[in-house]
Amino acid sequence: MFVLVGGTSVLGRALLRRIIYISGGRGTAVLAGRKSPWLAAAAEELSRRFPGLSVRAVSGGAGSAAEIEELSERILSYGAPDVFIMALGSPADEMSAEESSSVLAEKLWVNASAPVIFLEIFFRRMREAGGGRMALFGSVAGDRIRRGNYTYGAAKSLVASYAEGFSEKARGSGVTLTLIKPGPADTPLGRAAHPGKAGRLFLADPESVARRAARAVLLGRRTVYAPFWWRPLMALVRLIPGRLLSLFPE
Repeated sequence: MFVLVGGTSVLGRALLRRIIYISGGRGTAVLAGRKSPWLAAAAEELSRRFPGLSVRAVSGGAGSAAEIEELSERILSYGAPDVFIMALGSPADEMSAEESSSVLAEKLWVNASAPVIFLEIFFRRMREAGGGRMALFGSVAGDRIRRGNYTYGAAKSLVASYAEGFSEKARGSGVTLTLIKPGPADTPLGRAAHPGKAGRLFLADPESVARRAARAVLLGRRTVYAPFWWRPLMALVRLIPGRLLSLFPE
């Protein structure tokens, strides 16, 4: 069984489709997220693409630990997943987060706390079932925090640290976790953050991100950058002194 939490995520859906294709296009897929026409449309699109696949859309909230537990149990009623993809997240409006405590709390919750709570719940069930692959979307923004998006970057940095410890805990359990670190991608959110033709030249194709990520997930690798060149680039960025980095445009 395949599970995607964040069922309307462009990158999450691209990764799910790629893994299902590699796996033969059969089985059961569960897309979970807020109840919306977009979630239903995503499920319908997946059914059309893979006629041999049984697709379920499960709607529910993730605004608290109790809501996450309830949604998780509804998903798990279909069984323990062989592949679990966590694509829940939202880019932070930095100005709003700085001016509103409630917005700040919401962004930190949806980008960091909620995803790792889901991980723990599904890990327990997958370990009991004998193993499986887990994928967690992080971001290159978490590798070096910048002034322009430090709320989002800090949340993704927490996710990366958590994933490192989680993978150590999962060693020998039969369950593997792959942290996916994409750069800006050609999605509605990516295009909004990088307006104009010049900005969009640097947006990655979601399908190319999915191809690279799918291989890493199915092989059980711990971390994958997509596109690949983000790994050496971010290694270089981490070496730049803070005062010098602040001179670069956000």
